[in-house]
Amino acid sequence: MIPAIIAIIFSLIFPVTSSGQPNYIDYYYPANNSNYVLPVSNISFTFRFKISENFRNNLELTLTGEKSGKITGRLNLLRNERTVNFSPDKFFINGDEISVKIYYKISVKDKILLKEFSFTISEKIMSGKESAGIVDAINSDMLPVSETTTGLTKLNSGPLPATFPFINITTNTNPARGKIFCSNISPLDSNIPYLMILENNGNPVFYRRMKATCTDFKEQPNGLLTYFTTGSRKFYGMDSTYTIIDSFYCGNGYQNDVHELRLLPDGNALLLAMDPQVVDMSKIFPGGKTDAVVVGAIIQEIDQDKNVVFQWRSWDHFNITDAEHIDLTASTIDYVHANALEIDYDGNILLSSRHLSEITKINRETGKIIWRLGGKNNQFTFINDSIGFSYQHAIRRTKSGTYTLFDNGNYHTPPFSRAVEYKIDDYEKTAKLIWEYRNSPLSFSPALGYVDRLDNGNTTVSWGMSDHTFSEINTLGQKVYEFKFNEGIYSYRIIRNKWKENKPVQQQRNAEGIVAYQNFPNPFNSNTIFTIDLPEKSVLSLKIYNILGEVVALVVNDKFFNAGKNIIRFDASGFSSGVYFYQFIAGGDIRTNKMIILK
Repeated sequence: MIPAIIAIIFSLIFPVTSSGQPNYIDYYYPANNSNYVLPVSNISFTFRFKISENFRNNLELTLTGEKSGKITGRLNLLRNERTVNFSPDKFFINGDEISVKIYYKISVKDKILLKEFSFTISEKIMSGKESAGIVDAINSDMLPVSETTTGLTKLNSGPLPATFPFINITTNTNPARGKIFCSNISPLDSNIPYLMILENNGNPVFYRRMKATCTDFKEQPNGLLTYFTTGSRKFYGMDSTYTIIDSFYCGNGYQNDVHELRLLPDGNALLLAMDPQVVDMSKIFPGGKTDAVVVGAIIQEIDQDKNVVFQWRSWDHFNITDAEHIDLTASTIDYVHANALEIDYDGNILLSSRHLSEITKINRETGKIIWRLGGKNNQFTFINDSIGFSYQHAIRRTKSGTYTLFDNGNYHTPPFSRAVEYKIDDYEKTAKLIWEYRNSPLSFSPALGYVDRLDNGNTTVSWGMSDHTFSEINTLGQKVYEFKFNEGIYSYRIIRNKWKENKPVQQQRNAEGIVAYQNFPNPFNSNTIFTIDLPEKSVLSLKIYNILGEVVALVVNDKFFNAGKNIIRFDASGFSSGVYFYQFIAGGDIRTNKMIILK
């Protein structure tokens, strides 16, 4: 009788869905009826309210595969106290159809069904090397260069290296304050990549010679300096002394995309990933290949522990035929090519998809599309702009509530590039062009580019792959600053920041307990590195468990470690292949993560 009463109370407090399930869960992934899910994917679901560990202990998740039968794993409550992550004990089987049921147990015998959904694992899985090769081919304008030695020079002391890119200042008349962040990229074999922070006269206050091409070098809102490197396919974060103190990477088996990292006020991060999948295009488009490689787009939000708390997949929301000017009979089809992320005024996500010629607004709580601007699925009326934008980059929201982007203009007639600013009315569905800037004579950048509105009202334009490099335009439409690299040298984005040397980085410290990062590399053969962030000096233990829950290694046994990040190396040469769990215990806190040994 009591369980039945509890069930009735639950149903009164929380409305039910059309399927009769209580609407406790705002969001879950993989989405219902998803295809092309990677075998290494976890399952997550986010409640509409914060839950306790006791509530989590009463949750029951059942996974059943048509091929694999019952699938076991572990449920973990993440830092935001709303998201629960289910980590399977083994990889899913290719082509398997997975059914998921989430219950809340109100007694030993009684439970409430909270959510029921299903998804399908990819039939054909590309190897990491194959997938990376596809992504490199797509980003061929940002090819990595050969390994070189790294070097570091701070401030303007001594001559610059002969390999440092030439900075040709063509205009310098009262630009805005701040330093210029950029990195040089080029398909030329002679190009040596650098990270650099420049004065307006072109002199670097910081530069670092890199081993591989870098993109998206910028200062984040918390003062961290971040960049992506094609060498490790990760974003790294440096403090004000240019010391690497953090890294950022996608979960669920996806490799980072080069285009964007956005750090959020709560310490979470937004990332992009490309997702190459083998698709039978003959069923989708006349003349399509039966084994085409189609590249989807992934958005992930990761928390400070590097757990995925939100995931959005183009496969669930975009049709492959939404692509503009893409040959759908080709062997490789990059149908989305996501290149920028922005957080809108209401906390939802703006996504720029180059090959859709579209800006998409996505609900950050549910993953549903709110609206689509541009491209084949445009829902807006353009005002003062008869041509719209084509193959754009870099959606950004200004402090005044307008939106800027770099219109590459690949399919304007004739092709030309420009910086544009729109005033968007969500209700009336209008996009009014209120400002634009075109070079005279016209410039055309077939790829790359960036537009940013500065605090003083000036606008910077990074011209991508054109005969210009970086310009700053004042409120009167006058060019007040410009520099150029030598021919054949470009930059993905160039950003002006009010950077001061030795400015303290406002790091998001974990005041509630320890932070256990995902081991790296993972999966691994014999050696890996564990990283643990301690809020204070603590006695630490680190144990390794097999999938049966048995302790198979005591890596650290009650030893003192200092506050901050600590690195622990582990040699697993004596272990067999399989799924293992490692557990940190410090100051009464326990953190458990999964790792995979492959031999």
